[in-house]
Amino acid sequence: MPKSYASFFVCMMMSFLAFTFLTPAPVSAQPHYQNNASESMQTMRIMIAKLRKLVFNLRDIGELEKIGLPRSDADLMRLALQAKINQTQKATLGLIRRL
Repeated sequence: MPKSYASFFVCMMMSFLAFTFLTPAPVSAQPHYQNNASESMQTMRIMIAKLRKLVFNLRDIGELEKIGLPRSDADLMRLALQAKINQTQKATLGLIRRL
């Protein structure tokens, strides 16, 4: 893969991860009490789907590495994505405990 494409992929992934980390958590994921149990269940389903998507994104980094992404960039992206996965796991567990 030419270096320009690898740089493009790195820039796109880093901007995605930066946007993900810098945006505030959705109101439904912020810790507050909800009166409606169905809203809590829906929020939990959304958070689990989000977690599943993040895990699949982790696999995509491996694919990018196979097609020529430098290992140092892939490791950096993996670290950032793993941090986001941990954050989402904690938020999901908090929602489950409140149910």
